[in-house]
Parts: sequence; structure tokens; C-alpha cells
Amino acid sequence: METASIIAVAFALAVDAFSVAAASGLTLPETGWRRTLRLAWHFGLFQSLMTLGGYGSGEVLRALAESITPWVAFLLLLVVGGNMIVEGFRSQHSETPREIKDPTKGGTMVFLSLATSLDAFAVGVSLATVEFNLAFALGAIGAAAFGMTVLGMKLGERIKRWGAVERYAQFLGGMVLLGIGGRILWQHLVG
Repeated sequence: METASIIAVAFALAVDAFSVAAASGLTLPETGWRRTLRLAWHFGLFQSLMTLGGYGSGEVLRALAESITPWVAFLLLLVVGGNMIVEGFRSQHSETPREIKDPTKGGTMVFLSLATSLDAFAVGVSLATVEFNLAFALGAIGAAAFGMTVLGMKLGERIKRWGAVERYAQFLGGMVLLGIGGRILWQHLVG
């Protein structure tokens, strides 16, 4: 596989990380570099490790990876996105402001990292059938996810500053995650 093809695959895999990071930047009161880098690190790490796991499993798990990973990604994003929407609704109808769950910490970050990297597992399974530089591919995939996550967080933070958007940030972030999950499932079902 050519270097340009590996880089194209890396950026294609990073699109979900970018979108989820933008939704996270939208929902957080303040992103800051610490949160941004923590999420970027985990998204990049999970993308690389899931690709490696898929590559290691090779042909044995090809059919399983292609059939089950879209459903798992959809369910994970449904849970996190649905929770964000419910929390957004509660905070709009509450007299006291509710604390926003930080998507760059704990279980939420792990769920998001898994959800955005399941397609990398399937790509790793496919890569097992071609010749390529594994170390370069894993580095490129991790670096693309890292960079796109940083861009997404900062874009979400900027969009939130547009006045009325901040009031509905949790709703919007949850809807983005549901949209990503729906797109993943749609692509799987329709082809």
C-alpha cells in the first residue's frame, strides 16, 4: 500500500474523532489545552491500537468486524449522545445550573474513544491482506486522529461562542453524536 493511501485512510478514520471532538468542544464550558490534549491523546491511541488489533486478528475476524462494529459504535454513541440530550433538557428546566459531564474524563472518554475507533479495527482487519509499513500506518492513523481531535475541540469551542448556541450546546453536541452513530449504522446497512 502506498504512503498516500495510508495517509488518506488515516484522515478518513479521523473524521469521526473530529466530529465527536467538535461536539465535546461545544458542550464543555471551557475546553482548555489540558482537556483538548487528553481527548486527542486517547482518540489517537485508541485509533492506533484498534487498527493494530484488527491487523493482528486478520482474516479470522473479518466477517465479524464488518458486521458487528457498526452496531457497537452506534450503541455507544447513542448512549453518550442520548445522555447529553437528556442532561441538556434537565439543565434548561432546572432552577439551579447542573454540572456538565466532562467528555474528556473517565468512562465517557473511554466510550467515545471506543466508538470513534471501531472502524479502525475493521480497517486493520482489511490491512492484514495487503503489504504496507505497519509502524508508519499506525503512527499516521494515531497522528491524524490526534490532530483532527484538537481541531474539532477548538472548532466546537469557537462555535459555542456564537451567542444562542451556548444555551443549547448540550443538545447540539448530543445530536451530533446521534447523527454520527446514525451515519455509521446507515453506511453499514445501505453499503
